[in-house]
Amino acid sequence: MKFLALLILSIVGISAADQAEECPPCNWEECEERGCRSYTYGHCDCCYVCEKIEEETCGGDRFEHGKCRDGLVCEKKPGEEEGVCLCTEQMGSVCGSDDKDYTSVCELRLANEKLKAEGKPSDIEVKNQGACQRAPTIKVTNENSTIEEVSGANLYLSCTAHGVPTPKISWHFKGDELPGDNDNVQVQMMRGRSRFETNSFMVLVVPRPIDSGNYTCKASNSNGEASEEISVTIHPNLKDKTEL
Repeated sequence: MKFLALLILSIVGISAADQAEECPPCNWEECEERGCRSYTYGHCDCCYVCEKIEEETCGGDRFEHGKCRDGLVCEKKPGEEEGVCLCTEQMGSVCGSDDKDYTSVCELRLANEKLKAEGKPSDIEVKNQGACQRAPTIKVTNENSTIEEVSGANLYLSCTAHGVPTPKISWHFKGDELPGDNDNVQVQMMRGRSRFETNSFMVLVVPRPIDSGNYTCKASNSNGEASEEISVTIHPNLKDKTEL
């Protein structure tokens, strides 16, 4: 029994000694002054060090490069003391209450920090997970298209739409959706450069004067729709008529 008591005291003594060696009494007079935006406790809760936000430098034996705030981790390359604060949130991209997209909750917090530093209201909150919901917007590459000769020449019209969810595009002429029964009309859809972009091309194969008019590109999703018109004028090929 006496041996067990001595063993326990010995273990406790060793543990206390290790802790004392790792964290000596804090001498605040030896702490260096640092010009930081915000502060937090450093090694062994002694001395203030700079509290860092996402994408700022961090690390060091005594956090001389700064200490990441809660929710961030100091990511370092092997063999290096200095690292970068990265987000540990697993939520993915989010939509803020300011209707802007953020790659992570941490990026949203960073936006609040920047607003706060500028003396502006910093009350952006998470509105929903994923991208912000948006009605479509449309851009056409050729608002007015005119073709002078029709012999062997095709006319290409294009339209790009952005929105969340990804919008669907349709083409219309004189109230009818294309291609319909028009043998000389071809419609193609392509995925855009981004996840929420759609591209569409409409081809008038060897158009005729009867094909002149306003062609409408319409984009729609669950949040609304948008449309743009392209004015097309087809002139007769007088050269072909002369040859006849």
